[in-house]
Amino acid sequence: MLPVARDGGGDILFPDLAPATYGQVVGYVHGLPEWTGQRGEATVAVLALDFAAYLDKVFIAPDTAEMNWATRAALIHPIRGG
Repeated sequence: MLPVARDGGGDILFPDLAPATYGQVVGYVHGLPEWTGQRGEATVAVLALDFAAYLDKVFIAPDTAEMNWATRAALIHPIRGG
């Protein structure tokens, strides 16, 4: 496996290069804080069978993206009324 992306919490994204599983996308999750009520220990999981399938999973529909950007922009630059 070859690490291609990581976040600030220790999670890493890998494309699998092993001949038997070549191309699948694997994620290493460092573990979630106890307060989340989720798994606290680290785990490795197959996220998608190939990179195209992974990108399909992280795709955000344009209308959803527009709504979220508008919401965030309103929080940062509230409309000033008189």
